[in-house]
Parts: sequence; structure tokens; C-alpha cells
Amino acid sequence: MVNESWIDKIRKLWRSGQIHGLELLFDTTVLACRYVSLSYWLKDRWLHRFLNRYTRIDERNPQRRVWRDNLIDSYCVLQFFILLLLLIGDHHALTVCGYRVFINSFVAAYIVFEIYLNLFSIFFLPRQRDLGPATADDEPAAVNEPSTRIERSVLLLLINVLQVALAFAVFYRDFSPKLSPAKAFFNAILVLGTVGYSDEVPMLLVALQVFLDLLLLSMILGSLVGQAKPFVKGR
Repeated sequence: MVNESWIDKIRKLWRSGQIHGLELLFDTTVLACRYVSLSYWLKDRWLHRFLNRYTRIDERNPQRRVWRDNLIDSYCVLQFFILLLLLIGDHHALTVCGYRVFINSFVAAYIVFEIYLNLFSIFFLPRQRDLGPATADDEPAAVNEPSTRIERSVLLLLINVLQVALAFAVFYRDFSPKLSPAKAFFNAILVLGTVGYSDEVPMLLVALQVFLDLLLLSMILGSLVGQAKPFVKGR
């Protein structure tokens, strides 16, 4: 069985005729960003290839979604512990083209990129049944596959909030070396709760965290409301 590529999903968006203007450009950009996302390569490429080759699990079988969900959960937990290690570990910088590049901050920034790419996919990308009438012969792969359980989504989103706070604690330590890991994380939590921040923390980073925190919370609320509807109807 053939799994849809990301370019196939982009073509599906453009052919549907149901998405226009800025939304179409934004959705296309989100799908294109999957080409540099390790989590989407793991889920959309390697996992499907493994299941197709070594198992008899059909695309429409719920057990296939269990494999996919377990991989996503494991990867999310792994990201959390990587951020924790980046925060408490030694911090080093490389000089690239005359600019200092903080290794810990670079890795943390990539994890934040993956977090928001996943949330953008959940919140903005439509499911297959939203792109026109589905028939029995349609491929089951969707432009975006929703979570199997809303409770699982809540747990993952709570981990995402902690991940963003840990990532900014890493940024604060890199740009304010005098901060201890505990104090850097404390400042990140203060900014998350819009309570305040230390003078040792760069204001531009604080402004960026406030913006990303608000964006994260708005998408969390929007995605949970959107996912709750089918669960409520099914009860």
C-alpha cells in the first residue's frame, strides 16, 4: 500500500478548492516544513515503511494508530528529557561566519520549532473528510491525522507547555551565563504566568516567550475545542 507523500498532501490542498489566500499559503508552508522535521520523518515515513513491510496491520486497523501514537508519545517525552539535560548541562558556543552560535540554544530552538509545527498541523490543517466527499476507494491517509483520544492530547499539550518553558530557560542561561539552571527555569515560569522576570533576562527573549506562550495557549484551546466535538457527538 502506498502512503501519501507531503507533496501529495500539498497537491490535495490545492486541488480541493476549499482553502484560499493566506490560509492556503500558510497550510502549504506547514506541510513543506515537515521536510526538515525529524518527528514527521519518523511518523510519516519510517513508521509507515516499517508497518507496511513487517506487519499485516491494515491502514484502517486501529492498531496501526496505536503504533503511531506510541511513537509520538515516546518522541515527545524524549524531547522533554533532552531539554532538561540541555538546561542543567554545560553550555558551549561555536563561531560560525563570525557569529557565536550557542549549541544548547540551537537544539532547544529546533525542538520548539517541532512543537509549533505539530500544533500548527493540528490546528490549521484539515482532515481528509474536510476536503470533499470520501468514497470507499479513497486512501485513508489524511492531510492531518487527528489524535485517537482527547485525553491523550491534553497530556501531550501539557508536556508541550513545560517543553517551551524549559527551552526558554536554556535560552536564558546561554544569554545570561550567571543564571543557575533553577533560576533560569524559574524566570521562564514567571514569564509563562506573566508574573514578571529578572533583570538578568534579555527583554527580547522575554517578549518572544510571551508571544509564543500566548500563541501556544490559544492553539491549545482551539485544538481541544475542535477535537472535543467528535468525542461529544460519539457519546
